[in-house]
Amino acid sequence: MPPQDQEKNNGEVGEEKTPLKQIRTYQGDVARALGNQKESLFSIQQKEHLKQGRVIPPDDTDDKLYSRRKQFALLLLGTLVLVTLSVIGGWFAYQEFIKKTAPPVVEAPANRFITPNTEIDFNIASSSRAVILQGLIQTKNNVNDRELRHIILKEGQGENASIATTQEFLNSLNVKASGSLLRSFNPLFMFGSLGDNAFIIIKLDSFENAFAGMLSWEENLAEDLGLLFIKPKSVGESFGTVGTTTQATTTPSKIFEDKTIRNKDIRILNLPDENMLLYSFFNNGALIIAGDTDTLMFVIDRLNREQLSR
Repeated sequence: MPPQDQEKNNGEVGEEKTPLKQIRTYQGDVARALGNQKESLFSIQQKEHLKQGRVIPPDDTDDKLYSRRKQFALLLLGTLVLVTLSVIGGWFAYQEFIKKTAPPVVEAPANRFITPNTEIDFNIASSSRAVILQGLIQTKNNVNDRELRHIILKEGQGENASIATTQEFLNSLNVKASGSLLRSFNPLFMFGSLGDNAFIIIKLDSFENAFAGMLSWEENLAEDLGLLFIKPKSVGESFGTVGTTTQATTTPSKIFEDKTIRNKDIRILNLPDENMLLYSFFNNGALIIAGDTDTLMFVIDRLNREQLSR
């Protein structure tokens, strides 16, 4: 073989043994990454752009996913708002229902010392002694047996009428009680009836003055108040016409006697036709006047019970 051909052949063999190096390109890097790391084309592009300080916006699939998440969040928030508003609205509706269906609150009169079965107003304004006595006697005589009725004496008629004070009531009856006794009485008093048996409870401001004043009032007590406490059949018989003063109201005796019933000191005056008038003090804070011992003890028991329950 000629030397030229041999050199040519040697050159061709050398070229086959040392191939030319391939130039590195972006496409080549992508191809190798796809083959070696099994990454997606988008993730590779995102990494490259992150290196350069740029962010590739998500494709349509990511947009849809983001939109769905946003819609779900808004739906959840709206549901929570609706539930909250429903709970608040239900609570207010329930409160209104309670207010409308609740029974009205009735304010008790200030002079209700014991709880009665019934109450009735009685106007004493501008009335004479005879009219007041006759009206009160008729009212108490119409009370059912064992029914406790509170007869609220007022100065006028209607809801705005004021409750008569103790002094106004006694002055309207022209009683002969001393001024010191009247001043010892609190303005609040209760006139009531257990069946047809009347009673009076007078709150005291001064027990000492009331005690001494009652002893001096005993001489005229039956004449002043006796008609309110006698039995119905005695009205117009032993005591004369209502509103008039007769000797029968104070005979046969004006003398009160001491008596003790269930450890209670009582002053009793026996009147004609088995009638009586008696009074006693309750815990030095109230005066009770009644026409029989059963009514007096009933009132005392109820006062004790009312005090314990308060």
